[in-house]
Amino acid sequence: LWELLKAGHNQAQLNLCTSTAMVKELSSHGIERVDLWQRGVDTEMFQPHLVSAKMRDRLSQGHPDAPLLLYVGRVSPEKEIERIKPILEAIPGARLAIVGDGPHRATLKQHFQDTPTNFVGYLQGMELASAFASADAFVFPSQTETLGLVVLEAMAAG
Repeated sequence: LWELLKAGHNQAQLNLCTSTAMVKELSSHGIERVDLWQRGVDTEMFQPHLVSAKMRDRLSQGHPDAPLLLYVGRVSPEKEIERIKPILEAIPGARLAIVGDGPHRATLKQHFQDTPTNFVGYLQGMELASAFASADAFVFPSQTETLGLVVLEAMAAG
């Protein structure tokens, strides 16, 4: 497999990796022209003080005092969003807000149909930052995520 990866990647002018560990790993297997792509979080935007009663009310569909779980990201099968349901059901009175969109939305709407789940849709900018700050817990069910910037955004937002 490494020979196939090497054959493909060594045709590129540049191979970007998101961690120094991956730069070392690929280089050690003969992949050339490898460099670090430093991604980060805008800590000026994602901050705990952006908590908002209005956003919390919106995310919880008018139940701002209920425990509020938040998922942010692409709504697709590989994100394993279905795995949130048992957690939601285990927390008395909890509500779930799913921020984002994608090809798995209709399937997930059916899966969560008898639960207090709000499919918010796509948010960006200060609205997104406020959503992170206004929830009680961020849930990230994927076992195969490669970068997970939303986890860092959630941490920055408190």
